[in-house]
Amino acid sequence: LVDETKWRRSIRYGSTWNRYISNSEDVVFLQDGHLVCRAIPNPDQTSDPVPMLTGSVESRGLFSFTYGWVEARLKTIPHIGSFPAFWMMPQPPTDGWPKGGEIDIFEAIDAQNIAFHTLHSNWTTTLGNKNNPKSSFSESVTQGEWHIFAANWTEDLITFYVDGNPVGSYAKSQNASYLEQGQWPFLHDFYLILNQSVGDGSWAKAPDTS
Repeated sequence: LVDETKWRRSIRYGSTWNRYISNSEDVVFLQDGHLVCRAIPNPDQTSDPVPMLTGSVESRGLFSFTYGWVEARLKTIPHIGSFPAFWMMPQPPTDGWPKGGEIDIFEAIDAQNIAFHTLHSNWTTTLGNKNNPKSSFSESVTQGEWHIFAANWTEDLITFYVDGNPVGSYAKSQNASYLEQGQWPFLHDFYLILNQSVGDGSWAKAPDTS
């Protein structure tokens, strides 16, 4: 695996992105210097009764930080139901989701040649203020090619980049009432996640489990 002082395999829970996560060497491994995370049909459903196995690594509990530049060079294979992501979550202990915040530096769905970049919080998700200010951005990319996805996170601004070009920014509000309602939870340590997952039909389509 990658540097195990910084990264661990993610754990299976009940969320869309992690419901099929596996410790199998077939879904998380190093090849030619690259980290590979896969989604594959489960070859043995008798011992593990899920239709697919998916790979994910994260730095929770090992490496987290407040503010900085973070980037990954990655590519993904477009496919129906595909749902890969490069993102950040608040290092525990923290408020539950979405109050603690979520920074999605890169997501893709299905066979779309689009990269999505989104911020989640109580303000944007629970209260529905996704455009006050705009908290989600997208950019046309060719998913089967290498791209560099990045975020520059400061104490009052998060800017997303694709291949060095800024594609959108989200600023901390000056309105005390907005801040009290969770407009800017991005002021404590977050950790990193790199995962290949599959959708459930709610955004990314249901996967081709074969």
